[in-house]
Amino acid sequence: MNKAIFITSLLVIASVAAPVAKAAESTQCQPIYGGGDSCVKTPQVEINKTVQNPQNQVYVDNLGVGDAKFAPTQIVSFKITVKNTSEIKLTNVVIKDVLPNIVDFSGGVGDFDAKTKTLTIKVESLAAGEVRDFYVQAKVVTKDKLPADQGVSCVVNQAIITAADKTAQDNSQFCIEKSMTPPTNNPGLPEQPKGGQPVVPGNNLPTTKGGQPVVPGTNIPVTNNAGTTTTNPTTTKGGLPVYPPTKATTTPSTGPESIALIGLIPSAIGGVLLRRKSK
Repeated sequence: MNKAIFITSLLVIASVAAPVAKAAESTQCQPIYGGGDSCVKTPQVEINKTVQNPQNQVYVDNLGVGDAKFAPTQIVSFKITVKNTSEIKLTNVVIKDVLPNIVDFSGGVGDFDAKTKTLTIKVESLAAGEVRDFYVQAKVVTKDKLPADQGVSCVVNQAIITAADKTAQDNSQFCIEKSMTPPTNNPGLPEQPKGGQPVVPGNNLPTTKGGQPVVPGTNIPVTNNAGTTTTNPTTTKGGLPVYPPTKATTTPSTGPESIALIGLIPSAIGGVLLRRKSK
């Protein structure tokens, strides 16, 4: 009886002590003739999948039923962090991000397969110790496509990484509340690492009241010296607006300056008469 209890205790301790791995690693050792082992370390890579809290925009591992929730048609932002924790360079690294059924792919790098709802990101190389972040966005389906018998639906997004025939994965949970109203603005997609595919922009681009996109340095009403107001004026290389030439008001040649000349006419006539008398 005591022996059985002792064995059970060992199994419980072993299961608690075992870490939940997010990394792929193995060490292969071969015995050496004469004694000892020769061990070769294989590549090790880590992956961490997080979801952005819609209330404070902080990326967390999971959002449960008691945490902030998403509304129908709202954008959900994810971050995939990968790290090469080995001492060798990794090549041909493949990341797969599997989306749950109640969200649709909205933006990110890589190739998306709509049939399997899987985004594939290919990384040519990861240097020893290198860390990279990849951002993915998904849009919650409309209310009528959510489970009819559930007011709150919690799903899991899974990310898998493969490098040198080693695989690791990590999950991130988030919840959708059917009765919530989606926000008017959704977060834009952060800049992705260099070398990736073109980024699909988010739908949070600022616009004017007329719905036109706002480009930095433009859409600023400017009034020139002539009293004319223009939008999106031509700018210099330094970004300063270029004003059109203004019309200057000039005084005609028959203005006040000619009055002094008229006053000299009698003196001129008198000088001519005196000259004739002298002759």
